Amino acid sequence: MIERPVFASDYAGMGMQKAISFLNLVEILVVGQFRSKGVSLQEIRRAYVLLREDLKTNHPFSHKNLYAHSGKVFARVAEENNSTTLYAVVQRQEFSEEVMRGHLQPIDYNRASLQAERWHIAQGVIIDPCISFGSPVVEGKGTTTLVLAKEYWANDENAGLVANLYDVRPDDVQNAVDFESRFGRRRAA
Repeated sequence: MIERPVFASDYAGMGMQKAISFLNLVEILVVGQFRSKGVSLQEIRRAYVLLREDLKTNHPFSHKNLYAHSGKVFARVAEENNSTTLYAVVQRQEFSEEVMRGHLQPIDYNRASLQAERWHIAQGVIIDPCISFGSPVVEGKGTTTLVLAKEYWANDENAGLVANLYDVRPDDVQNAVDFESRFGRRRAA
């Protein structure tokens, strides 16, 4: 039997081309983190459906207060009296705050909506849908990692020169090169 995806993309694909939104990307990261903490796909699927209803959002896995522990998905919700409750989503059982050790660290969340808004994907590199159309960029500068890496390779791997050209630090150039070497496609400029 072929398993269906845990969730659908926000965008329709065109032929063999697939497209996903930033929140879809965050949800993929969260599913990966849940799996690495021993949460089964069945638990993840059930938690996704229940959290869509509980949080009233199409992107429940992009919500801030989600945790994984002992093969279960937990959510932390604010109550009317300003207290918080931590509960196992599928089992609907409340637990103590100690379970929060599995907090998802590399995501910045919007204070009002509690939805993901920025991903610190690698050392000095972020993905923010409001900067460069969501391309990986050097944190604090907004220059894409691909541009910096291509310039680095085209200029005899001179990080200092590229840093001066783009008004970034040599460390920023190296972070961009490391990121593109690991996750991108190395091409000459």
